[in-house]
Amino acid sequence: MRIRLIAVGRKMPKWVTSAYADYAARLPRECRLELVEIAPGMRKQASDAAKAIAAEDERMTRAIGRDEHVIALDVDAKAWSTQALANDLRDWMADGRDRAILVGGPDGLCPRVSAAAHERWSHRLATA
Repeated sequence: MRIRLIAVGRKMPKWVTSAYADYAARLPRECRLELVEIAPGMRKQASDAAKAIAAEDERMTRAIGRDEHVIALDVDAKAWSTQALANDLRDWMADGRDRAILVGGPDGLCPRVSAAAHERWSHRLATA
């Protein structure tokens, strides 16, 4: 099974690439984690945010595999715990279907791509 983390951003800081490598190494051998970086849209003024999000949405939509189960990270979605994530990972491996986890840019995901996802998770962890 493959999990693709499709994220808006380029040239991540060293601490991000280090944390990514650490988490990728912790996954079972049967589960491959891949990072797909999407170029951010151009933002020069506040009014450019909608155009930037639309450009990011187009690139992100093209990056999603045809048969992937899509999970959008969205601040307003349900929070999840580490235990819930571990349970989901176990279920995903039993299912065998590839997953795509979408991470938006500084202004978040385009509402269209978020609404089209099979699931929406908050980046905030649940407290229970």
